[in-house]
Amino acid sequence: MANTRGGLIVYGVTDQPITFKGITEADANINQYAQWVRNHVQPYLTSVGLYCLRSDDGSQAVLVVDVPASELAPHCVDFDPKTDRAKSQRATVTPYRDGPHTAWMAEHQIARAYADRLNRAAEWQESFNELRDWTIESLDGRAGQGHAWLVVVARPLRPIPRSAPRLDREVAIRIVEDARTKPVATFEPVERALQLLGGGFARTKVGLNAWVVTTDTTASAQGLRDVTVELHHDGSLVFVVNLSKQLDRLPPMVGTVNVGVVEQACVDLEGLLLQAIRAERIDSPMRVQASVVSERGFPLAWARRTPIGFEHGDDSQVHRIRPVTVEVPVGATEDNTRLAAAELAGGVLNQFGMVCSLPRYIV
Repeated sequence: MANTRGGLIVYGVTDQPITFKGITEADANINQYAQWVRNHVQPYLTSVGLYCLRSDDGSQAVLVVDVPASELAPHCVDFDPKTDRAKSQRATVTPYRDGPHTAWMAEHQIARAYADRLNRAAEWQESFNELRDWTIESLDGRAGQGHAWLVVVARPLRPIPRSAPRLDREVAIRIVEDARTKPVATFEPVERALQLLGGGFARTKVGLNAWVVTTDTTASAQGLRDVTVELHHDGSLVFVVNLSKQLDRLPPMVGTVNVGVVEQACVDLEGLLLQAIRAERIDSPMRVQASVVSERGFPLAWARRTPIGFEHGDDSQVHRIRPVTVEVPVGATEDNTRLAAAELAGGVLNQFGMVCSLPRYIV
């Protein structure tokens, strides 16, 4: 299944006809099965889910094995001749799913599978870089001197197939609205970037193979922060936040980075990722990269709120921020995205010589 398109195995159910039989919970030794996968499948197969589902009274159970399609395919399976005599002449086999049957790859199929793996990795990286670079280039001249932007690009390691139904407008709006109205955490006293995509200040338009939700000209005219979310049909996500709006002063020839906005935007990203993964049924890990860029390539300097106003770090300018990359596993939970948010915010702010305070505020 991992070498094909993934699948689901349920122990405790007969095939024909499909009937619930149940197993005893003692038979569902999840640790033993996970150990078998670690010891016998090469390369190591990540993201396999093993779940024991119990009846309400606890008397019956089924074991569910959720096998995602693997971007590292082909995977080989080692067999021990002492315990598996039918395959005693083979050190390893490379299985794949052919309808309801398991078959074994021939040499030419294995060679093709390895070539496909390398091509997938190269194509994925090219598409990721193109999306990131185009987003950054589109910001130049958008807000004027003294402005800096947080640019977050997320892309599943295995994009949603072209044959899958395309994301429609209503679903895209609902993803953003759910992330806006159901935050996983808040970071006071900075306003949430996603809040600016509600209350009549947002507009949704068609982009290139994507839906784009952005603050409209009315919000910008009122001095509100510029925020953009792009939801692409292949599962990719772009989140752009202006880090300089609403500061008391913007020094010339410098991109000013509001520290609180960086931290809060990463928390907003946490909710956005969760909603997108669930709504679009993304079945592979998401690689997420955060960059901070300034208008016209100016140096960057930090600013942060204090009880008497904003403190500016003009004397500790940074000429370039290295992009920070994290990976959110398949079937992500709030714990996974919480860690990703803290790593992204911390990775950005550490390069200014600052310690991120975000983990203390996420509950």
